[in-house]
Amino acid sequence: IVKIVNALSGAAELGGPAVSAYLLGNPDHYTSGVFKIVHWRSYVRKVIEDVGAARPDPTESVVLGLSEGDVVPLAKINDYIFRPQRFSTWTLYDFLRLTDVQKLRKKDTFRSAENIQSDPDMSDNDVPDDEPDSHVSMKAQFLSGHPLRSTHGVCIRHHADTYVLNFVGGTPPRPDRGDKEEYCSTMLALFHPGGWRHGRDLRQEHESWAAAFEHVKFASADVQVMKNMNLLYECLDARDDFS
Repeated sequence: IVKIVNALSGAAELGGPAVSAYLLGNPDHYTSGVFKIVHWRSYVRKVIEDVGAARPDPTESVVLGLSEGDVVPLAKINDYIFRPQRFSTWTLYDFLRLTDVQKLRKKDTFRSAENIQSDPDMSDNDVPDDEPDSHVSMKAQFLSGHPLRSTHGVCIRHHADTYVLNFVGGTPPRPDRGDKEEYCSTMLALFHPGGWRHGRDLRQEHESWAAAFEHVKFASADVQVMKNMNLLYECLDARDDFS
């Protein structure tokens, strides 16, 4: 019997310590940041469709949910398009990185943009201690048109707990190779100063994405993020050059 048990233990995919840690609720890995998955292509496809440069994808799947007894479509892109007025000038990148969308509890109350901005010394990264034991602040209400406006709200995460965005759905385009229009439309969707609610906020109907990109003055912090996004490509190119 001992031999059988030892043979089974050696063939097991998970060791005893790993199983025990899982049952106790202990994490199986540790990181210095909290990661958030972002399907970046859906945002880019939306702005391209808005300016008439592409047709809606008829095969795109839609997730359905319930809101006050009604069946409503659920799409992360609606969280940004109908974001509260408090975040009207935020870039898509900052909105995804600095906020959470949470369901309302019975004791929750919405905070208006006027109340949030009543303190002139409070910056975007500073949030009041409405919930001392939470990572987020009081919720702000979506604009009319969001299917979950009455049941969910947007919270600002504390500065120490901002997300690290993990872009999935394909590798983001690079500036030095490939389709220039795709790169420019992606960067404008992510980092356009003042944000956007419609594709026409990023470019004119008969303007190219490259021309619109050249006319925009991006924040220095966003320019650095763009450079960092291309760092992997530069490392791979350097490896190939010197291998």
